Amino acid sequence: MMQNTLSFTADPEQLTKTLWEIRSIDEAIIHFACSSILAHDREADYLENLDQLIQGRVQLDKHQNSGMPINTYPFGNKKERLSHRYLAVNRSTKESFNHFFSKIVLPHMETMIRELPENEEKTALLIVDHWNASAFEKYESMLTEYALKHQLWTILLLVTKAGVVQIPYLPNRRLL
Repeated sequence: MMQNTLSFTADPEQLTKTLWEIRSIDEAIIHFACSSILAHDREADYLENLDQLIQGRVQLDKHQNSGMPINTYPFGNKKERLSHRYLAVNRSTKESFNHFFSKIVLPHMETMIRELPENEEKTALLIVDHWNASAFEKYESMLTEYALKHQLWTILLLVTKAGVVQIPYLPNRRLL
């Protein structure tokens, strides 16, 4: 069960520390999230950086077409090729938490499970700007099954004006 209290920090060093702690899950996507998204514009706060990304003011094509293919929502170019990495952002100003999970995240994860090799690691990094623990309970057992049976690990980051915090859900190592 998740903790009820989440602590925040707007300190870039704390963001680096948080992301350092979860790097063993998938270092490439964590580095990408930090450098290309959350800290893209060091003069802006993390939510402003997310908004710039969603509004298309941050170009990710170079990184997406590099050695680390990644599927993204709601930004970036649509990729014909399905990737082992998925990064999705949910802004409460755009869609509800339940819609995000049920209509966006889960269908993409199910496609990853169905179409990618079962024995290969897969990662979903979900960045949200609001958290509803009771709503998440509907999805928790399904995401746990995805991790245990299909090697699809989910990382949840809550981003607010106060800073970034990992939502404690799965261990920060794929070994169970």
